[in-house]
Amino acid sequence: MIRIAARPATTSLSTHADCHTTPHIETPEERTRRIWRGADAVAFDVDSTVCQDEAIDELANYLGVGEAVANVTRQAMNGNARF
Repeated sequence: MIRIAARPATTSLSTHADCHTTPHIETPEERTRRIWRGADAVAFDVDSTVCQDEAIDELANYLGVGEAVANVTRQAMNGNARF
C-alpha cells in the first residue's frame, strides 16, 4: 500500500492578532484538495469504461496540463511514444 501523508492543517486564527477576523470558509477547490490528500486510495476510469468522459483529459485540464497530456496521447496513438 502506498500512503502519502497529508500536510498539517492550518487555521486562519493562528495568532492573537487574528482573533477579530472572520474564520476562513473552505472553497470547493480547497475541499477537493483536502479530500484527495486524505484518501487512502483513488481509482480512475480513464478509458471510459464506466463513465463517458475521458478521465485523463478531464484531470489534466483541471490541473492545467491538458495540452501537454493531449500531445503525449497523440504521440502514443500514432505509435511515436516509447514505454
